[in-house]
Amino acid sequence: MSSVRVQAIEALNELRTALLRFKNEAQDSLQAALAEIKRTRALLDERLYRWQSELQRRFNQLQDAEAAYRSCVNSARYDPATGRGYQPDCSGFEVAVRTARRRVEEAQQNIRIIQVQIRTVEDASARYQRQAAQFSQMLDTEISKASTQLGNQLTILTEYASGWSGGTSSGGGGSGQPTASPPVNSKGHPYPTVLDPRTGAPIHFPSGPLARVDQEDRVLWTTSKRDAFTLQWEQRGYPVPEGGWDAHHIHHILPREFGGTNDFWNLVPLTPEQHNGSAPEGFTAWWNAYFLDKPV
Repeated sequence: MSSVRVQAIEALNELRTALLRFKNEAQDSLQAALAEIKRTRALLDERLYRWQSELQRRFNQLQDAEAAYRSCVNSARYDPATGRGYQPDCSGFEVAVRTARRRVEEAQQNIRIIQVQIRTVEDASARYQRQAAQFSQMLDTEISKASTQLGNQLTILTEYASGWSGGTSSGGGGSGQPTASPPVNSKGHPYPTVLDPRTGAPIHFPSGPLARVDQEDRVLWTTSKRDAFTLQWEQRGYPVPEGGWDAHHIHHILPREFGGTNDFWNLVPLTPEQHNGSAPEGFTAWWNAYFLDKPV
């Protein structure tokens, strides 16, 4: 395979990964913005509640000040001995009433301002959610469509660069000769059709001649290697499979029994049914019947 073809495949892979990463990051940003709007609304609600409580407290203070002022005014008395009336100085109580009234008006004004701010945030939130819904739908449709198209192109380019088009011949021996027909195993079952989440295209059949590798020469598959693959999957920007990793097996596209490696592009997540289901859907059952002599 020429370096130019390899670079072209890698460039398409990077572009598709970048598109999927952009989709995920854009969706995260939309959710973060909505969360910030909700946080702002919650702060305004809290502020409104505090000022409503403060208004009640200040109104009570105003009532107390007015009662004290009236009591002072009503305490005027007449002295029969001198024939003169006595009027107490109530100016301090009067000032207290005016001050308490201003504080009530201040609280009422703050409440009106906050109510206006809440309406503004509500209007902005409604507009944002409409626009965000449209943008989110665009992300789901257009980017998913572009990702699928890129995946198809990747499959075509990879097959072309590898010198095969759709797998080995229909016989069970793995001759490696290009053919337009899907490969079948010794029982006549066609190769399972399952989409690779990375490309959106069916998982390809391994190219080249197939021959079993001795047990001691096969690569090891361990929990740590599985964890390394899932970490690399997420670092490359691919979404976690639906249901999470615990609900999926990791399939070797070229089985280890035929020299398959733990390379990223030789591994793909499958559901248990896709991986170990009965023939012809399950990959393991299909490969067990690939040769007539003994199972894989």
